[in-house]
Amino acid sequence: SLNTANLKMQPGQILPQGLKPVQFSQPPFDFQRLMLEERMLAEQRMGNPDFGASSQYQISDRKTATEIAAVQAQAAASGDLRNRIFRMGLAHLFKQCWSLYTQYNKKDLMYRYAEETGQMVPEGIHAEYSIEPKGGLDFINRQFTLQKAVARMQMFQNNPFVNQGELVKSVLEQDDPALVRRLFQDPQAASGDQAEDQATEIATMLATGFPVAIKPSDDHKAHISVLFAFNQAAQARQQPVDQAAMQVLMGHLQQHLAALEKIDPNTSRAIQKQLRDAAQQQMKQQQQIAQQQPQIQPVMA
Repeated sequence: SLNTANLKMQPGQILPQGLKPVQFSQPPFDFQRLMLEERMLAEQRMGNPDFGASSQYQISDRKTATEIAAVQAQAAASGDLRNRIFRMGLAHLFKQCWSLYTQYNKKDLMYRYAEETGQMVPEGIHAEYSIEPKGGLDFINRQFTLQKAVARMQMFQNNPFVNQGELVKSVLEQDDPALVRRLFQDPQAASGDQAEDQATEIATMLATGFPVAIKPSDDHKAHISVLFAFNQAAQARQQPVDQAAMQVLMGHLQQHLAALEKIDPNTSRAIQKQLRDAAQQQMKQQQQIAQQQPQIQPVMA
C-alpha cells in the first residue's frame, strides 16, 4: 500500500513506479435510492409533500398548478386527521390538569384570558366541565376557510332568511374566536342603550336646567326619537314643562339634528319635516281647545 502522506506534489515531479488506480467495489445498495426512499417516507409521515418533484413517469416534466393543489388538499386532509387525534389526547391532558386544580388549588380564583384579568366565583370551580383545546381543527387551511366565510357573508348579506348576527360571528371566528366577544354587538341592544342614555340626559336637563353636550358616539336618530317621544308624552299628559328646561331640550335636539345633517342629510331633513308637522298639529290642537273653552262674561254690579 502507498502512503499518500509521503508524496509531495510539485510541478514537473515524476511519480514513483508501481502506482495503480484504486478499484472501488460496487456497494450492495444504492445510496441515491435509499435517500429518495427516506425522503418519501418522511414526507408521508409529515404530510408535507415535495411540490417541486417531477412526474413519476417523465422526469423532465414539472407538476402543474392543478396537481400541486390536489397534492396540497390531500396533505391537508391527512394533517387534519392527525390534528384531530392529537386534539383528543390533548383534551385528556387538559382534563387531568383541571382535575388536579379542582382537587388541590380551589382557593386560587384569579384567571388571565387574552388581555383581561379577573376573578372567578368559587361556585364555578367544579369538575363538571367538558374541556377541549381552543381553536379549530383546520388551521392548515385557515386562510382558505376565512376566504370562504367572507364570500358567504357577501353572498347572504341582508338576506332575510339568514341570521345576520351569526353570519358576522362566523367570519370573526375564522379570524380569531376572541374577536367575537370583543367586537360583536347586537344593534338592537345598542339602540336600547342609546335610548337609555338619552332618557338619562333628559332627566338631568329637567332637574338642573344645564345643557348636555352630544357625543361623537351617539346614535343621533335614537336620541332624536326619544326627545320627540318625550315631547309627545308631555303634551298628551298636558303636563307643563319649565320654559328654561324646554329651551335646553330644544337646543340639545338642534345639536343632534346638526350632527345628523353631516352624516345623513336626507334623514335629517325628513326628521326636521316631521318635527315641523308635529309642531303645526300641536298649534292647531291648542287653537281648537282655546275656541272650545267658554268665555266668562264679567258680572255687572
